[in-house]
Amino acid sequence: MSFFIISNLWITHHYTFGFVGHVTKRLIRLNFFWLAGIVFFPVTTSLIEQAPIDDRTRVGVYYGILLAIDFLSLMMCIAIRSDDKTWKEDRPPGLLIVARTVVFIFLLIAALILALLKPSVGALGLLFLVAADPVMFVVQKMKPEWTY
Repeated sequence: MSFFIISNLWITHHYTFGFVGHVTKRLIRLNFFWLAGIVFFPVTTSLIEQAPIDDRTRVGVYYGILLAIDFLSLMMCIAIRSDDKTWKEDRPPGLLIVARTVVFIFLLIAALILALLKPSVGALGLLFLVAADPVMFVVQKMKPEWTY
């Protein structure tokens, strides 16, 4: 499951940076913290697999790092969109990439709450993320002007 999560994070990262023509110091700093989260994530995966079934701390760390990574993704999208000097071809990334990141953050918060209330759920709470595509389908229908 961690491979699937990391690959999705990288795909979103790759897509977001496809709009970048010039990298700012702020964007580099945010990206380094994002990369640190990606590097640390497998450690938290290992921790949650070894955790006793009722260990809320390890579950919290696991979901916490995912929330931090997604929050940093959101901050990078905002940094790119807010500074027209970073854009390639005079256009920022569409609002759907921002909306998708926000949806993932809310779904992760729901998974974290479930996992803290019922620690035996562990990483299975990530099944909430399956809802991201249907939610984004609805958002895309409601806001067709928000392109990727």
